[in-house]
Amino acid sequence: MKIWELAFDINKYDRWGFISELELLNGSNSLKGQKLLDRWKPAKIKRIGDDKGKGANALRTSFTMPLVDLKVFSCIIDFVKDSVELLPTILVDEGYDSETFYILNVINRLDCIDFETSDYERFTCDGKIMYFKKRVFKEHKVKGEHIFVAKGDRPYEVYISDELKQTLENSGLKGFKFKLIWDSEDEKAVEEFENNEWLMREEKEKAHKLIKAGKLIELPEDEWVTVVLDWIWGKLYESSEELFIELQNLPLPCQYIFSMYTLKYQIENGGYNQFFYNYDVGIAKLAEKGFIELELEYLDVITADAIESYNEMSEKYKRGEDDSIEDFMDTYSANAFNSLTGYFMSTISLRKLGEKSIEYIRENIQCFGDKE
Repeated sequence: MKIWELAFDINKYDRWGFISELELLNGSNSLKGQKLLDRWKPAKIKRIGDDKGKGANALRTSFTMPLVDLKVFSCIIDFVKDSVELLPTILVDEGYDSETFYILNVINRLDCIDFETSDYERFTCDGKIMYFKKRVFKEHKVKGEHIFVAKGDRPYEVYISDELKQTLENSGLKGFKFKLIWDSEDEKAVEEFENNEWLMREEKEKAHKLIKAGKLIELPEDEWVTVVLDWIWGKLYESSEELFIELQNLPLPCQYIFSMYTLKYQIENGGYNQFFYNYDVGIAKLAEKGFIELELEYLDVITADAIESYNEMSEKYKRGEDDSIEDFMDTYSANAFNSLTGYFMSTISLRKLGEKSIEYIRENIQCFGDKE
């Protein structure tokens, strides 16, 4: 028996988020296998981040629930039955006027994880699980279950059976990705699956780090940013202080692209708060200049405000000797970053970052890559 994590292709398709905190309070931030339909009001949502692309039947959301169209539901209805709810949404965004998507709320919550044989880390402050290194399921609990969330696990992880995974793969529906989480018959299958994915990515990274100046033009444009970032990472040290020093040895266009995307990825994962905990403020300043260079309106202003806020409380972001997760979580107390992160993610200019970056890389193509 195999169990898969239901994931989404975040590199090809758009990502969505709630219009406001009031929409979030509609109940969707409490994905714990609870029924919400009887108290649900259609939530207004819109694209966040840069434009990725339309055409998906399933989309990733910033509020942890899968977003699907009716084609998906028609495909899986025989499997899910009473295990899910479809929560209506209103897509407030140009270009999506005719599409109808629903939040797929999984209400089938199972006590199915074998904690004695699973491998995981806990927070020292409250004993709650921080993350799993390996999940082991109770086979008798998940047998015959095609979609579910697990008690004791992160509430936004949705798991599906091998049968449902194969059905979705064969349907031609777009937007899904699948990660093998558990195989009852082969303990090494999950490790091999993860290793294969890692090896494929590692081989690409190795090739990208050896790219020659001017050769980027021979690759598809939608790969340029990834290739450039991999090449730049190959020139840098890992520690934040040394990283910033080494970054300044590269051409200015390289500094801008690296800094803008490093800031973007950190904000998407944990907000400005996470960025300033992990990276030198100098990279934020370079990102600000990059946004100005690429004429990405408002992103520079928002980042400048974030830098100012950071400077006022920089002592809070100095890492302790043990660099514990509690130190990091303590930085999330109420501060200006909470609102600035929302402004950054919702600005229309962020959607133009990908397109503008390709134009900028093309204009400075000789800066990206090793000299012959």
